[in-house]
Amino acid sequence: VLTIHGYLHLFLPDPKDPKGAKTAADGDDTPLELVEADVKASVYAPRATKCVFQRRGQELVLDLAEASADPGDGTGTASVGEASGSSTGWRKWFAKAEKTEPLRRIHAKMSDPQQFVELENHCHNFVRRGQALRSASGSPTAGYGAKNSS
Repeated sequence: VLTIHGYLHLFLPDPKDPKGAKTAADGDDTPLELVEADVKASVYAPRATKCVFQRRGQELVLDLAEASADPGDGTGTASVGEASGSSTGWRKWFAKAEKTEPLRRIHAKMSDPQQFVELENHCHNFVRRGQALRSASGSPTAGYGAKNSS
């Protein structure tokens, strides 16, 4: 799902959930309910550092990724407790309740060529808009750490 604000979300419903097992291929015309808990990956397209749409014969593949805040493995999947080091004190009691952040990279295959082209055009527009805003504002760290000449 690509939102009007530029977020591309990848939903993977739980197959054990009877509501999540229903797909559009079942022949049912009722819309599928998207639940935030089913978001497995989320990329903000204007900040994407990688935006690739490939056509290999009948195979349609998209690869969209943001720059990772976590220098470790580059997936951006560190949980809240892991991001601040090892869990200590009361955090270790709530470690199971902490939710990991969704991936900041989407690598997916699509089956509908029409939807693929539309998604490609919209994503590239968002990426270009983000690049234009960053170049117009100068360096993303402009103004931070500058020495005052007093």
